[in-house]
Amino acid sequence: MQISARYQAVFEILSEVFEDKKPADVIMSNYMKLRKYIGSKDRRFILDTSWEIIRRRMRLSFDAKSMDARKILLMYLKDEDFDIITGGTYGLEPLTQDEKKWLKSMSTKEDEYAPYVELECPEWLFEKIGNEALLRALNAPASVDIRANFISKLELKNRLKGEGLFFSLAPYSPHGLRSSERININNCVAYQEGLFDLQDESSQVAAVLINPKPNEKIVDYCAGAGGKSLAMGAELKNDGLILCHDVNFNRMDAIKARAERLGVKNLKLIKEVTDFDFDCFVVDAPCSGSGTFRRAPDAKFRLTPERLDELSKMQS
Repeated sequence: MQISARYQAVFEILSEVFEDKKPADVIMSNYMKLRKYIGSKDRRFILDTSWEIIRRRMRLSFDAKSMDARKILLMYLKDEDFDIITGGTYGLEPLTQDEKKWLKSMSTKEDEYAPYVELECPEWLFEKIGNEALLRALNAPASVDIRANFISKLELKNRLKGEGLFFSLAPYSPHGLRSSERININNCVAYQEGLFDLQDESSQVAAVLINPKPNEKIVDYCAGAGGKSLAMGAELKNDGLILCHDVNFNRMDAIKARAERLGVKNLKLIKEVTDFDFDCFVVDAPCSGSGTFRRAPDAKFRLTPERLDELSKMQS
């Protein structure tokens, strides 16, 4: 792809992401599925650039004095040669005369960022959180955390090393490994064989702290995609029974395929909880998702004060 076509793809993705209606990762995944002709290098450039702009959205929109996706992209590219990165049949539209004047006027301003802008957080949420150190940490890109499945994490670490993938031991999870580099799990034999699953260390630790015991009946009431259910199933070595429930039953569609790959056989998907002889009832209640901002920086813009109130009532 020509560089101008790459940036046109970035613009198309950002235009939908900045509507704040769907998660950015879903938008990007759907975009690429419909364009299988895009090569791996172009795909990597488009996705990496899109995420970088999303992570700098507050500062770029402040600099541009606009929330318009094209103006934000142009502000990001302001030091580039627009004669090279625009134009062509499938490329980013060349700058208009008005845009050239606008960019020139923007470059002369040196306004300081307000703290909430500097920390890439909507103002209302910045005031609600009230912790700059926490927000700064949430702006850092997330590591890749994986959970060893029916194998020790040391064995898994060595197995992955043999595939050219280098992980360190996660600091808290007894089953966790961590990498600061992205990995392509689709090409990883150990992943295909079910020797590990992608899972943030905090979720791994939660599953361990639940401390499931053999022969117990456990209800995972807000199972979602089943991460903690699958971790508990492996923790129990397929003993006991874990009933997976979610108010949106379709959210659990991914569990069956994940369980099959991982060899976890003690899960059962249910639409209603009718049994009362369970030994453990797990509730990972719907929440603001602030803990996922490192991985999904766009989520903070889809959260509103009204939605936060709804979630608080739902949790109660």
